Amino acid sequence: MSNNAYEHFSKKLKELKTKKDAAEETQDLMSHPEAYTLNPEYQGLVTDYDKASQEQAHWKRQLVAIRNGDSWRSIEGYDKNGKLVLGKEEYKPTGESEIDVQSALTEAQTLSKSYSKRAHDIQKNHTKDYKESTDMLEEEQRKQFKWLQDKEMGKKVIDIPNLGKTSINKLRKTFGEAIPKVFTNHPMSELATNLWVMNQILAKQQQELTQKIKKQNTNKKDMLRGEPKATTSGVEDDDIISIGDDMADYFS
Repeated sequence: MSNNAYEHFSKKLKELKTKKDAAEETQDLMSHPEAYTLNPEYQGLVTDYDKASQEQAHWKRQLVAIRNGDSWRSIEGYDKNGKLVLGKEEYKPTGESEIDVQSALTEAQTLSKSYSKRAHDIQKNHTKDYKESTDMLEEEQRKQFKWLQDKEMGKKVIDIPNLGKTSINKLRKTFGEAIPKVFTNHPMSELATNLWVMNQILAKQQQELTQKIKKQNTNKKDMLRGEPKATTSGVEDDDIISIGDDMADYFS
């Protein structure tokens, strides 16, 4: 029996209830790197592996006892905590009992290896699928949100409705701080942050377009009345980006 494998699955067995409770609180059962531990099939395999390992250790001790001429005991079952319960009756060592115990030991060893392999396969496949999914999500975001590629763009200042003058980096930080801590490291949190930033930029663009249309309408009315066009005074802040002019830079 592999001691490393036994320690690994024994530890996983103890973690199952804690992970299950945490997952139920976040309602996030499959989008975490270790979500495979919440897979009912995986949980069953870990439980079966633990029992097979206990039986393996028990039958090994009984086989040694028989070969030493000592009495041996069978298995009655398991208690509510999954611990092995031994039979109360003791049996005399015989050649026949040695064969039976050896067969039981071999079966426990075979089952232990089978459960271990199947559980490892579930873990391996989930880890692979999770990595491929997160990599795809990150790559797609880099294509859609240019500030993830261009660090200087993230520093540019924009004037956002209801938020004032700020940078994309600060906008992302503001939204990130508002996300509940339990979701901080969730892959979708980054996407939600970038989508929120994009919505703020779009809101600014809409505001600028609305102002431009109002100004054009005012100028047309002035022309029809033969009045001079309204003029604007003041100098634009060079540090402030005009969303309408530079919109392509953000989403190209």
